[in-house]
Amino acid sequence: MEIPKKLYVPRVEDKESNMRMLHITSSADLVSNSMNILEPTLLDNNGNQRENVLQADEPVDLLLLPGLAFDLSGRRLGRGGGCIDILYTNIGRTDPCFST
Repeated sequence: MEIPKKLYVPRVEDKESNMRMLHITSSADLVSNSMNILEPTLLDNNGNQRENVLQADEPVDLLLLPGLAFDLSGRRLGRGGGCIDILYTNIGRTDPCFST
């Protein structure tokens, strides 16, 4: 029996670099933002708010974070907005662990 997986993708919420990871079911759930980066719409096709990973009803097995590049130690180079650092603070983590 295959266990269905849930996919959460990042959405930048505001100019203060707050980010949420929202549940999507297909690439049709994504729209281009002001920087031409695909991110999920706030509502699904039925008009319901998308599930935020912080309110997920099941444990999250894998979290993939965007980055321009990663060094051999797993440190991430982003776009300088601090979104990922703020997200990690919001979920109570300060030490992201990456596999390279």
